[in-house]
Amino acid sequence: MKSTYLLLFGITCFGMALQGQAPPAPKPAASASVMERVPEGTAVVAMVDGQPVTYSELQSFLGAMPAQSRAAATKDPESFLRQFALMHRLSKEAEDRHLDRQSPYKEQLAYQRAMLLSTAGLNVLSQEVRVESGEAEAYYEAHKSDFVEVATKVIYLPFSNALPKAGETRTVMSESEALTLAQKLVSELRSGSDFVAAVKQYSKDEASAARNGDFATLKKTDNIPADVKAVVFQLKPGQISDPVRQPNGFYIFRAESVTEPEYLGVAARINTHLHDEKFRKKMDAMRDAIQIKDIRAELIK
Repeated sequence: MKSTYLLLFGITCFGMALQGQAPPAPKPAASASVMERVPEGTAVVAMVDGQPVTYSELQSFLGAMPAQSRAAATKDPESFLRQFALMHRLSKEAEDRHLDRQSPYKEQLAYQRAMLLSTAGLNVLSQEVRVESGEAEAYYEAHKSDFVEVATKVIYLPFSNALPKAGETRTVMSESEALTLAQKLVSELRSGSDFVAAVKQYSKDEASAARNGDFATLKKTDNIPADVKAVVFQLKPGQISDPVRQPNGFYIFRAESVTEPEYLGVAARINTHLHDEKFRKKMDAMRDAIQIKDIRAELIK
């Protein structure tokens, strides 16, 4: 019983799940052989309470549902049809009682309609935004440095400024101790000391230490601290960074390689960026064109 009503709840609330979601993307055209297997829209899928449920009726309903809900609903066709019919019964019952004209249902229906249509409008406007190939190539030429990728190794030296409790032994260096060691290591490494050997001896980042210090190939678009980004993207291959302080410790980076991807390797990313920028400006202009005056803030509750 519980699972039955959970399924019903999932079906009847699918409209709320659509809120903020884009409508399903158009499906690619099917081949002739596939088209031949698609039933006629009038094909009867099942008889429910003596009434036919047609293929087109059911597909229209399923097509409006989020993919995850649709997959769950069709695992058990009989149960789904039972819940489909029950939903329609309950909807008709509500309409017969004019609940759609009463609060709070009237307002909720209006809100859901506005949300769904505004999402549809956003999608249409987004699809109208065009990025020409010449724009993308010009952006690449003007922003080549933005696409530089730096493969790095790292030595991580954690610190803690917390004083040990009575009777406890300090197990982590203080900030001043960690900085002194970091500066010593940078000097030795720049003089030719083996970076991997230093990783094995000193680095406390277990993941990178297990890979001989290999940290990551960093891009400027990565979500990394600004001070790390500023240091790493100034390095040339083989160069050792000064110690970079972070709240949890000091990092010493070595640039293994510095590469600038070819245009074709970043074209899709550029197109997405330019499209999003154009669309954002379009939405900003539409929003800013709205005229609002004589606001009575005390009445907005």
